[in-house]
Amino acid sequence: MLILLVNYSSSPPDGYAGDPPNNLYCTACHFGAPLNPGNGSVYISNLPAYYIPSDSFDLNIVVKGIGNKRFGFEMIIKDNSNNVLGTFTPLNSNTTVSPSGYVKHLNAPFSNDSFVFRVRWRTPSYNSTAYIYLVGNVA
Repeated sequence: MLILLVNYSSSPPDGYAGDPPNNLYCTACHFGAPLNPGNGSVYISNLPAYYIPSDSFDLNIVVKGIGNKRFGFEMIIKDNSNNVLGTFTPLNSNTTVSPSGYVKHLNAPFSNDSFVFRVRWRTPSYNSTAYIYLVGNVA
């Protein structure tokens, strides 16, 4: 979780979810506070323990920051060879998906203390270990 100035409030660029091979985070563009200052959180609710090939799961990406008013995130799911696993469909107006497979905020919403971004994950047609890369930010 990063508390920061809003530089990419419309939508962040791809590749800043901490995923390999670049391992970049939102701190590459946003600065003014340390990474994980301790007063916020980002997590996925409704996340299954395992996935079934060619199935769909509705996921809630919850971004919290007590005393903050604006929220954003970026996420991607990859296999152990860094291939994108499955596809995303946004389920609310503040969520978008890039052609590269990153799901992220769109026009970082205003709210009090937290925001829930909703997305549907269509799993791949084969079994693989899934690595979820997720970052959230608040302002």
